[in-house]
Amino acid sequence: DVTIEHFAQRGTTNVALVLSKSKESLRVSVGGLLAVSWGWTHSEPLLAELLEGAGLDAAAIGYEDLAVARKLRGVLSKAPFICANVRDGDTPIAKPYLIRSRVAFLAVTQIPAHRRKSFDAAGWTIDDPAAALKILVPEAAKSADLLVLLAVMDRLEAAELAKEFPGIGIVLVPSFGLNDP
Repeated sequence: DVTIEHFAQRGTTNVALVLSKSKESLRVSVGGLLAVSWGWTHSEPLLAELLEGAGLDAAAIGYEDLAVARKLRGVLSKAPFICANVRDGDTPIAKPYLIRSRVAFLAVTQIPAHRRKSFDAAGWTIDDPAAALKILVPEAAKSADLLVLLAVMDRLEAAELAKEFPGIGIVLVPSFGLNDP
């Protein structure tokens, strides 16, 4: 059993998953952390320091983060950023998933349908989320009791994705800046 609690961070969606057996709290950020944090710090050293001390167990890289991600490549190693379907050529933007306390956090992003024509992915390639998960879900399930998907996309598309992968126990989507079709 898991309890989900929201904790505040200006402009991003953050939750704590409280594991019933151990009472351990796992803190995750569901996209937007890079973009929002850069927007109010504009200092790479300060941002790196803040991310190192944030106490996050996983942080999804979402489509809105892509505009600053290339500039902040060094910062990406300062927090547990994950994203399974964004790459620069053959180089992934981050690890596809992380496992903490037998909970696997997987992250995918997709530009919402209503923004696809006008959105600039800043040179990153965003692959099909389902194709990435098809490979990663069975792999992550070998080492975890619970799979949690951080899906930075509109909620309707995330719900469809969840139906394709019944092994995923929890799907979290951001509450910022998304307008479902």
